[in-house]
Amino acid sequence: MKNINVIYDYEYDYETDILTVADDVDIISVPDFVCENLQEIVQKFFDWAKETKDHGYWEWNEEGKYFALALGTKEFLKWLNINYYSCENKESVLIEEHTKYRPELPCAEF
Repeated sequence: MKNINVIYDYEYDYETDILTVADDVDIISVPDFVCENLQEIVQKFFDWAKETKDHGYWEWNEEGKYFALALGTKEFLKWLNINYYSCENKESVLIEEHTKYRPELPCAEF
């Protein structure tokens, strides 16, 4: 199992290759396989969320139409445990919530 940052408020400068992150991140522990394929797995999570209408993470407008996804660390953990628990037979878990960014850890960008 490896720890990763789940970041929400960040900026990436493509010219300097520098990621600037606000100090309000969640730290989660995930199977090694998830950590090693993190960007691809995060993208699969977002694709699944966009394609699925009945997961309960959609926010609705006044006309009763979908207009935004309400996704966060808890939803990601739930999805990881449904889809990737069997990689190492270990559950992904929340380690710290609303904590300081740890630059030495990989990042899941939300």
